[in-house]
Amino acid sequence: MADTIFNHVSCAITLQTSASPTVSYKQAFFCDSTDVPVDVRYQDVVRSGYTTDLTSTENTYKFAAAFWSQKRTADYLRVCRWVSAATSPFFVCGDHETTLATWVAVTDASFTVTTTAGADAITACTFASCTSMADVAAAIDAKIVSGNVSKARCTIDALDRIIFTDVPVTGPGANTVVVSASGAGTDITVAAYLDVPGGHQVAGLAIETPSAAIAAVSAIDDDYYDIAFRGESAAQQLTLAATVEALDKQLTLVTGVAADKSAISTTDAPYLLNALGYDNTMIMYTEHTITAVGGWVDAAVQGAVLPAKEGSTAWSFEKLSGVYASGQDYASSPIALTAAEKLALENKNCNWFETVGNDTYMYPGLNCSGEEKRIILGRHWMQNSIVADVASYKLNNALPAFDDKTLTGFERIIRQYLTEALVRGIIIDTAARPITLDMPIADDFTAAQRASHTMTLSDVFNAYINSVVNDVDITGELRI
Repeated sequence: MADTIFNHVSCAITLQTSASPTVSYKQAFFCDSTDVPVDVRYQDVVRSGYTTDLTSTENTYKFAAAFWSQKRTADYLRVCRWVSAATSPFFVCGDHETTLATWVAVTDASFTVTTTAGADAITACTFASCTSMADVAAAIDAKIVSGNVSKARCTIDALDRIIFTDVPVTGPGANTVVVSASGAGTDITVAAYLDVPGGHQVAGLAIETPSAAIAAVSAIDDDYYDIAFRGESAAQQLTLAATVEALDKQLTLVTGVAADKSAISTTDAPYLLNALGYDNTMIMYTEHTITAVGGWVDAAVQGAVLPAKEGSTAWSFEKLSGVYASGQDYASSPIALTAAEKLALENKNCNWFETVGNDTYMYPGLNCSGEEKRIILGRHWMQNSIVADVASYKLNNALPAFDDKTLTGFERIIRQYLTEALVRGIIIDTAARPITLDMPIADDFTAAQRASHTMTLSDVFNAYINSVVNDVDITGELRI
């Protein structure tokens, strides 16, 4: 196109002023781990970075390794802190100096650390032999410990922050750690070193319930969907399931108590969860512990299925990596679940793992209510997608109103996701089980309804679930 054309024609394109809300389905793993500081509550890790972001000996690392060793790849994993043991108060330094040469040049550092036990005035602290920031923190820590008054400790946490902790004190209470300037020599509390003015205090925390941990993380950022927990008791599992049941999220629990596979037990978690009919909770049985090979069954299943298009993949019969059959002790002699034990688990809608040839998979892929987890996930995807697109329509149209134009827009959105749900296999459309969509027209709304400014669209569509096949019984006859 000739440049001169721009003298006669101009064009400007702008972005939408209101972005469409998005639906997110992300895995969150809760446990008590130093990989996540209590004041931060969570960190998001990606497949390419989890080996450096997480500590190899921590459960967070082991969960991530199992999660990302499957055939599908999730975008990221949210690692969340559950305070299962009381914590100590601490002080987090600000944007501290990370250039090692700056620290090595200091041989006469001074500062004071005050905690519940008293104050330590530190002088003549040297960093001349340090070769890393970990060495810098260790040099500071050694000086504090040698004073033996405050009982503070200096470390670098999982986020590479320098922190001072009031170690002897645990549980809730006031902020007790204060770092201040004192003495002769180089003041390392200033911004050029520790940056104490840019830091902040963190009070100690009492032991919290798993439900409180979910609330604490959600208060900061609620952008996650499936929740996996480790370390909770059976009683806590029941309370946790009740919490998640009220949310548009799902919970994945793991159990390994002998009563779970008993047909006569009525006090075990799978039995009680089944009796409660919880749609949003899945429980899995395995006799492998998290310290044994194949113990991270929840991570494996979520890693294999959750990244697939919501509702498009059955949770049963998915080939899993690094998982072993539920009843086997992989370290010694295999002990398979008996047929009676499998039946007892199935009757409680408790999932288990079995191996055929070289393939291990979970069965039957149901939540505690007996509904497919796939269908619950598909339902959440569909309803949240419709909500997001209707909200986007309202934001990006000048006049959403009680008129046929608006109703046509809403009908288009609903029809779009019914069509996609059909493609994903969530629903079916046949002559005997058809999809129906029946939207009102603007004049169907009463004056009172229009005056309320709330458009209620009740029972406008109907569709049949496309149930997955778990078992097949074939009979036939041969005759002459």
